[in-house]
Amino acid sequence: MKSVFVFVLFIVISSSTATSQAQNTFNNLESCWEYALEHHLPTLQNKEKINVAHLQQQATQGALLPQIKTFANLDYYYALPVQLIPAEVFGGAAGTYRELRFGTDYTLNLTAELSLPIVNFSLWNNLKQARAQSEIAQMQYELQTHLLKEQIAKWYYLSLLARYALDISEQNLKSSDTLYQNAQKRYAEGSIEKLELNRIQALQLQASRQKNQNEWILQQNQTQLKLWMGIPAEENTIFSEELNRQLPTLDNIILDYQTAPEYRLKLEELALQSLLISTEKQKRLPEIALYARYTQQAQRNQFDFFEANKSWFNIGLVGMRIDIPIFAGFQKNKNIKKVILQEKITTLQKEQIVLEQKSQNHLLAEEHKKNTENLLKVIENYQLSEENYHIAQLKYEQGLYSVDQLITLYQEQSQAQNDYLKHLADFWATYTQIEINK
Repeated sequence: MKSVFVFVLFIVISSSTATSQAQNTFNNLESCWEYALEHHLPTLQNKEKINVAHLQQQATQGALLPQIKTFANLDYYYALPVQLIPAEVFGGAAGTYRELRFGTDYTLNLTAELSLPIVNFSLWNNLKQARAQSEIAQMQYELQTHLLKEQIAKWYYLSLLARYALDISEQNLKSSDTLYQNAQKRYAEGSIEKLELNRIQALQLQASRQKNQNEWILQQNQTQLKLWMGIPAEENTIFSEELNRQLPTLDNIILDYQTAPEYRLKLEELALQSLLISTEKQKRLPEIALYARYTQQAQRNQFDFFEANKSWFNIGLVGMRIDIPIFAGFQKNKNIKKVILQEKITTLQKEQIVLEQKSQNHLLAEEHKKNTENLLKVIENYQLSEENYHIAQLKYEQGLYSVDQLITLYQEQSQAQNDYLKHLADFWATYTQIEINK
């Protein structure tokens, strides 16, 4: 019996240990960003694309180095060529010919070849293009991480706001519970009617419903946050930071479109387009390459290449190859025009991004100023409505206020709370976006 108890205790401890190990705790927004960069699957995919681009660059660079290869040719002539030779050479009659067969039935060539490009603008431009593609892959990754940070910041602060709203609704429910309990006592004493008690209970039920709604909103927001961080929805995760009640300030909001990842990506794409134009134009230039070849050749009438006493012949040569393009069916001209048009399209896209970024940055700065001004007024109104409702509660309990007056002030407080939370969400939305885009 004792051994069974020890075994069960061990299982319980192991389960609790495993649960605690699977639990993630995040203390601030930066820790969420760091985790997401290592676990968000689309971001990891773009990170691997950088490695692919680097490998492609290395492979392109290798084409400029000497190329060495070996190959073998085995030829079988089932019908050897025959040439007519004057018979006089062999002492025959003049005007007659003898048929002579040249070659052997089997020929085996074992060859090693070395080639080196000397002048090859296409290969050099391919290397430049590979470097440009590597820069584009890097910028795409930065754009992906920028968008990821925006989404994580959005859902992080929405989660903090939802928890703050839940705290407020819990306080409201506690206050409503106290009010309802006091109303029950007064009803039992005969001081109020059933209708008045029911209306007080309706306030308590409304506060309870609002608390449940805020719990659901908090769960939704945290699930979205975990999705962007690469955390399964069912995994236990703690976000320990609470919403800062002291509003941060931003002085001299300056947002530069040139730092935007979208703009920098277009610059890299334009650089690549320029390289493509140069590449197409330089395809008209000649290409020069050196080569050397060494061959061991065996000629046999029987397939006996593995016999050691048979002869092998050596063939060696070095040379230079010059390729001069003359005419390719106007294909080069069409390719050049196509790339030039693509460059114009990319330039127009860049100009559009500049316009959009300038407009967005200006609107974002102005919107944050308005959000800050409105929030300060809403906070003041919210504080007044809270104070008014607490005064109304005291007066109601003292019999100085009717239930209608109490409900009216409760509704005013609820409206003020909703306005406060809405403007608080707007403030943090623009604040975090400005911080990310700086």
